This record gives sequence, structure tokens and C-alpha cells, in this order.
Amino acid sequence: MQGFQVLLDSTDSFAGLGASCVQHLRDEYGKSILAFPCLDFNNAEPSASDLVKIVNTALCWQHIGEHSSLYSPLSCGQAGWPFAADSRKFENVTYSPELKYHSSAILATALDTLSLRYRTKKYPGASLSDLCADLNKLGRKAAATSLSLPFPMKMKMDLIDVLDEFEGSLWTSLTPSCDIPTDNNMQSIALRGVPEDRLKRPINEASKQISKPAYRCSSVHEMMTLYLACTCHASATYLSNIEAPLKISAPYPKIFNNNVTENGNIAGWPIGTNVNSVAVMAGMHSGSNIAAMYESLLKQTKRIRSIKKLHAFTDSGLEEDEFTECVHNLADCKEAYEDYYV
Repeated sequence: MQGFQVLLDSTDSFAGLGASCVQHLRDEYGKSILAFPCLDFNNAEPSASDLVKIVNTALCWQHIGEHSSLYSPLSCGQAGWPFAADSRKFENVTYSPELKYHSSAILATALDTLSLRYRTKKYPGASLSDLCADLNKLGRKAAATSLSLPFPMKMKMDLIDVLDEFEGSLWTSLTPSCDIPTDNNMQSIALRGVPEDRLKRPINEASKQISKPAYRCSSVHEMMTLYLACTCHASATYLSNIEAPLKISAPYPKIFNNNVTENGNIAGWPIGTNVNSVAVMAGMHSGSNIAAMYESLLKQTKRIRSIKKLHAFTDSGLEEDEFTECVHNLADCKEAYEDYYV
């Protein structure tokens, strides 16, 4: 057994239950624990319950930060507190983030793909502990999760041309109040659904491809590694890839735009067919950008001058000193991700 992958709520009483389960697993087994505290997409009117959710989130992160090997908050909202604000956008996907049926499918797609590193038989030497060790350096227990859905393989184009023409970032963040830059990251990325026969044209059909540096690459893994090395400056990347795409079948929601073909390619015109499979890329990233996530939550937590104003917490035994320690923990975590250069 490699370890445990734990999904838990982080805004309600189940956050405490989940955090206690993480602690129990740590005490009983001593294996690696990768935790994903989840936040609902909620754009309701501001209310007193927003403060309760903020305190629950801060307490949850404090406890899983102590007992897990690594954790990554998940949400389809750009901000997690006091409400979600705008939803995360995917170029060829149209979804309703307030529907758990839609948002859970997107989050599950990310988890299913990024975990390929330690689940697939193609990489027998890789393990969950390696992923956690790579990303939790220097006391940095949190990581950001990214997703590219679908991976933008265009119709009748090879991977070499897709990457050469692509502009912008390949991924969208699924971690609240945290955008993921391409530079200065420790990152683990998994790609699925790009077959080797879509790599490049044979030399007698190569035409303009042959003049591109990536044409010398002989596999999808080699070409993606070259692309990430050239576009992600000062970043250390572990790349995993498999040819099998993500199968799309019931109960997966119909969220793909009508320009996505049956096998997940992107067309320049409406296709109007059912999507049966798609290429996906997902990853986990650790860098200074995560400081913004902590700073945002810390700012909201400091709005609460005294925990005694929230009677539910004092009634359950939370002391003022414990809440103050939680606030200080957020500040310490934020500082751990800040880069200082002389």
C-alpha cells in the first residue's frame, strides 16, 4: 500500500471529521497522505454563515497541514471565500458550476488524471510518496491543482503543430484564489489521450515540421518534456503520460462544446456529435503563487476579532488561544511560499 488519497469538505462540520480521519490514518499507518479539501461553488448573498465557513476552512487546513504529507484545495470558483465569485473557465467546455453534477465531474477528471503518476503500471517505480516529497519542500505542504480539459488537440493536426501554435497557459487552476504561472514551479504533470501516431508526420511528409526543433523528438513524452522545459522557466517538472484517453460515458455530464469531436479533437466548426473520449492534462504545482491563496484566506479570517462572537465554535470547545494560533498558522504558511531576493 502506497498511502492514502483523501477527499474532504473544508467549510462545514465534516471538515473536522475529515481532518480527524487524516490524523487517524497518520497515527495508525504512517503512510503518505495526499488530501484534497473541497470548497463548494457558492455565490449566494453574503451572510453570517460565510464567517463560519471561513473559520472551518482555516481550522481544517491547519490540521491537515500537520498530519498529511501534502494537500491541495479544490474548487471550481476563482475565489473560495467569502464566496466563489466567478467560475473557472475552460475554452471548450460550458458548465454550470453551481451544479455539483457538473463541478464534481471536472474535479474528478483532474484527480483521475493527475494521480496517473502513481497508479499506472507504465511507471512501476513511481509512488505517492515520491509525489509528496517532490512538492512539499521547505515546509510547503500545499500545492495547486491544474486541469486542461480537453487537451487542445485540433483536428488533423499533430502534437508538434498544436504545441507550436499554442499561446497562453495550457492549464486552468482548480485551486481557489490561486492562479498558476508557468514559471518558477515544482510540478508534477500527467497527460493522457495523445497517441504516438499523432506526434508528427513521417520525414517524407514532414514539410515545415522538419525545421522545428521538436521534430527530433521520438515520443509524446519526449516532445512534451521539451515543450515544458522551453515554456516553464526555472521549473522542475515530472511528466507522466499514457495513450489511453479519458472515456466519457454516463453519468458524465454533457459539458463539452459542439466543436469537440467524438474522440475529443477540437474542430473549427460545430460538429454536434456525442463525445466518447477526450485527451486531458492535469497537474499539481508548488510555487510562490500559493502565498496569494493563504493571504486571501488570512485577510478574511482577520475579520473575526474574537471567536466568541461565533457561539457554535465556543460551544464545541474552541478556545480563543486556539483560534489565534490558527490565524498565526495561516500567516506562517503564507510566508513559507514567499520568495525573497536580495
